[in-house]
Amino acid sequence: MNASAIEQLDPSQRSLNWLTDLFRTTFCGIQMAQRWVDLVLFEKLMDEVFPELVVEIGTWEGGLSLYLRMLTLQRKNPFHTFDILPPRREGNPLWKVLRMEECFTQEDVFGSGSVLRKLLASDRPAVLLLCDGGNKAREVREFALLLRPGEVIGAHDWGNEIGAADVRPLVEAEQLIPFWLPQCEAINSLWRFWVRG
Repeated sequence: MNASAIEQLDPSQRSLNWLTDLFRTTFCGIQMAQRWVDLVLFEKLMDEVFPELVVEIGTWEGGLSLYLRMLTLQRKNPFHTFDILPPRREGNPLWKVLRMEECFTQEDVFGSGSVLRKLLASDRPAVLLLCDGGNKAREVREFALLLRPGEVIGAHDWGNEIGAADVRPLVEAEQLIPFWLPQCEAINSLWRFWVRG
């Protein structure tokens, strides 16, 4: 694209809003409702927490799922993602290449017989649980207590769809201990993390 073509772009396309606009962010062309800095956050989290299993609630279009799958494949760890709706697969050859069908379960995770509940209750490796579905507060409240001490849970959309009041009872009972708060705040991430106490 030459300079005159750039000048003809809508001003919003020339701005840097795409760096923080959650609905204009993609990974390999597939939408993800994340900020770009969150990708660095997850890379660092994998290197410092060493989860043996990464579980995501809320696949949406699948962009973050693809990224997390690549992170876990590189580290030879399993990945699983859950959503009530299937992600977009057309125009997404990586879905097939990365064998995402093996990682994706379409279900209501709050159901009593959900695959997620069974997975968390099973004899499994240490988990990093990422809550980014349609009800983050409920996801954290219900699934945090299924984690073993020392495992990490995170929630997205902090300050919008989940806040301090939602996790306060778990934090005050020392069932969840805030983790990486300064790191998340420093990069203006909408993610917050806790270690299971």
